[in-house]
Amino acid sequence: MSEDKIFPPDETLLSVQEQLRLISIVSTLGVYKIRLTGGEPLLHPHILSIVKGAADTPKIQSVHLTTNGVLLAKMAADLKASGLSGVNISLDSLDGDTFKRVTRRPFLERVMDGVDAALGVGFDTVKINAVAMRGTTEVELPKFVDLVMAHPITVRFIELMPFDDQQIWKTGQFLRSAHFSAMLRDQFPEFEHTSGGPTEHVAFQHPQGKGKIAFIPAYSRDICGRCNRFRITADGMLRNCLYAKQEVNLKSLLKADVADEVIAETIQNCMWHKPIDGWAAQRALPTDTTLRKSMSQIGG
Repeated sequence: MSEDKIFPPDETLLSVQEQLRLISIVSTLGVYKIRLTGGEPLLHPHILSIVKGAADTPKIQSVHLTTNGVLLAKMAADLKASGLSGVNISLDSLDGDTFKRVTRRPFLERVMDGVDAALGVGFDTVKINAVAMRGTTEVELPKFVDLVMAHPITVRFIELMPFDDQQIWKTGQFLRSAHFSAMLRDQFPEFEHTSGGPTEHVAFQHPQGKGKIAFIPAYSRDICGRCNRFRITADGMLRNCLYAKQEVNLKSLLKADVADEVIAETIQNCMWHKPIDGWAAQRALPTDTTLRKSMSQIGG
C-alpha cells in the first residue's frame, strides 16, 4: 500500500473548544481518565492547550497520551508542565533495520531519545506499546527484557488486530498473547506474575528489574468483561467498542449547540448498548457505510 494517506479536511475535525467541551461533559458521567491518541497527537498544533484544558477539567484525575515518540524528546517537558500524567510510546522493534521496515521511517534513535526524555521529566507512567508479531517481536524479546530490567517502563505486547493500513493482519504474523507470555516464562523463568493495569491481562516482573512486561489480548478479547472504555474520534464520532460497527455522531450535536445534558444522555445511551464483548460487536450487522479500517482513523 502507498505511504500516502488521505487525511480528512480540518473543518470536519473537532475543534479544541469542542474537544474540551466533550471532556467536560464526560467528566460529569464518571469519566476520570482521558487518553489522547492518533494518528499522532503530537502533530496537533494545539496539543499543549488540549492537555492543559483536559488536566484542568474538574473531576479529571489523569491525562495520558499515546505517541509514536518521534517528537517526544523536544516536547516532553512542556507536556509534563501542561499536566500530562503519562505516555504510551508505540515501538514495535528495537532494531534499527526492523524499525525502519515496520514504520517506513528511520527514526528509532529519535524514539529512544523520546523514551529517555519521558523518563527524565518524571511522568507517572511510561509505557511502550509493541504489537506482537511472529518472526519480529518474538525474536527481539531479549532486547525488551533488557529494557525493563534497566528502566521503570512497562512494555506491553499487544495482539495484532485487523485494523492496519498495511494489512499486516493478512500476512500470518499474528502471535497470540497466551503463546507469547508462555514464551517469556520459558526463556526467562525468573520473571514472576505481578499486577498490571486494567487492559494488561497478565503482567510479569523480574525480582531485580525496574520495569514490567505485560500482554494485552486485544484480538483474543479476554479483557472485554471489565472494559468500560469508549472512544471519540477526531471527527466527533462516539464508539462504545473498538470493534463496533456503529458510531454516534456527537459532532452534529455540538454544531447544533444542543445542551450539555442532551449530549451526556446520548453518550449514556450509547454506553448502555455497549456490546458484551468485541466478538458480539464484530458480529453485529453493519449500519454505517463509512466503517473505519485503520487504527489511525479510530484512535487507539
